[in-house]
Amino acid sequence: MMGGWGMMGGGMGLFGWFFGLLFSLGLLILLGLAIIWLVRQVNPSSGGNNPFGAPQANAPVLGGRTCPTCNRPMAPEWTTCPYDGTPLPTTGQTTTT
Repeated sequence: MMGGWGMMGGGMGLFGWFFGLLFSLGLLILLGLAIIWLVRQVNPSSGGNNPFGAPQANAPVLGGRTCPTCNRPMAPEWTTCPYDGTPLPTTGQTTTT
């Protein structure tokens, strides 16, 4: 009896082992990426999703400047909100709501 899957059989050959290993590594990489994606969805602060280095929503603000639309803290030099694109009033202007 030629070939077979026993101890003395031919088995899958070199290319079969190579592609089996490649497939297994690919599955492990996809699993790792899925875990990273899931962690970032559950805990968004760990993903660094803030645009352009913007501070976190609960970060202390120097000068107390916030966006009039989303109420997130804004840096003094910003002219538009990086979160929603709202034009920010200059330091001389005041907003009324």
